[in-house]
Amino acid sequence: MEQRERPPRPARLGSSARPVRTRQQRRQDTRRRIVDAAIELHSTVGPARTSFSAVAQKAGVTRPTLYAYFPDKPSLFAACSGHVMATDPPPDLAAFSTVADPIARLRQALTEMYAYYRRHAARIANLERDMPSLHLSVPPGRTIEGERQGLAEGLAAELSSSRSRRDLVTAAVRHALAFATWRSLTQPPGAS
Repeated sequence: MEQRERPPRPARLGSSARPVRTRQQRRQDTRRRIVDAAIELHSTVGPARTSFSAVAQKAGVTRPTLYAYFPDKPSLFAACSGHVMATDPPPDLAAFSTVADPIARLRQALTEMYAYYRRHAARIANLERDMPSLHLSVPPGRTIEGERQGLAEGLAAELSSSRSRRDLVTAAVRHALAFATWRSLTQPPGAS
């Protein structure tokens, strides 16, 4: 009796690396689309006015799919913050400590911070407007405020000898590095 050769059986779902990788890639793509959509909405309307329905629609997913990835606003906000910090982080103000001249250090810090503000002006303005009403905690890690304070205190210690003058220089440097200061310098009067 002659045996016929059987065609190979199709792989069971999950039994080969290819279908699992494809499914994993689709999940990563879906997550990225959701995060990108949320970041775009945070930049245009602000995080407080960004609804899950709007994010789902912009990402091309259903609301249940969105909730499967991000069960609440804080988890979505943390993912957006993490993505922005990974793709275009703010300047590392602590790195300027290698610049010996304090005035050159301040100039470099202002140049780089202001360039960052220019790239992210709408998103930062919306975040500053909305953060108090969102009751979201800032993800752990370095903060711009902490770095501004550190740079300001370091410069003040080098530029002034008296305590009262150091406090004044610290306040002036922190003010110069603030987003609101950059905005007031770059927007015409009366613009919001």
